[in-house]
Amino acid sequence: MKHNQVILIKGIAALPTLLVLGGVIVNIVIVLTTGVYLLGTSGLGAKLSSEALAAAYAGVQDGLIRLARDNNTFPASYQFPVSTASANVQMCGELPECGGAGKRKVSAVGTALTRSRKLEAIVSVSMFGEVKLESLKEVPL
Repeated sequence: MKHNQVILIKGIAALPTLLVLGGVIVNIVIVLTTGVYLLGTSGLGAKLSSEALAAAYAGVQDGLIRLARDNNTFPASYQFPVSTASANVQMCGELPECGGAGKRKVSAVGTALTRSRKLEAIVSVSMFGEVKLESLKEVPL
């Protein structure tokens, strides 16, 4: 009879050990999964941000091309699709907030999914239609 009781006591110690080890393994899996997700998301955010900046740059370049072709009649604002992103281009000229007389401002907000970046270019336009870039800078939204 005593022999059977010893076997039962040894079996009872195995259950808490397995539960503790199982809990530790589950915690490790959760931590690793969360870490991989956060690393992947941060890399995606950086990629989207650089795509938004590239779209904004493409929008500014398109605005400068349109301005060089005809510096008097251009739309005040338009959408410019760039691959998976897009740029909202706005142009203004001859106003104090646009740089003053003989100057034009081309600004573009590039958007890629959830990220947006904005670039502004100030150009001078001569009476002969020559367009010179004076400044190109990224501005906060």
